[in-house]
Amino acid sequence: MKSVLYEGQAVAAALAQSLGQQVQVTPVLAIHGTRMPLLRVTKVSGVPLLQAPQVRGWIGRQPARLSAAEVATIAAAADRVLPPYTAS
Repeated sequence: MKSVLYEGQAVAAALAQSLGQQVQVTPVLAIHGTRMPLLRVTKVSGVPLLQAPQVRGWIGRQPARLSAAEVATIAAAADRVLPPYTAS
């Protein structure tokens, strides 16, 4: 979990530098190919562990903290400062 928490902090720092303000980032670990409890969210070191198909619903159940305009601004910054993953 240390690497997941580290990456969450790195994303928050990159977005904050780009936007000039703090951005709260919540790391989530999506697990493929295994069964997890469906009725509750398992957390390790505060990081939710979800089956990949559960992620969309989990995000939708979180309380709204940002306006649509704020989300668009953060998404644009993420597109600029966070390179896409490519397999080497």
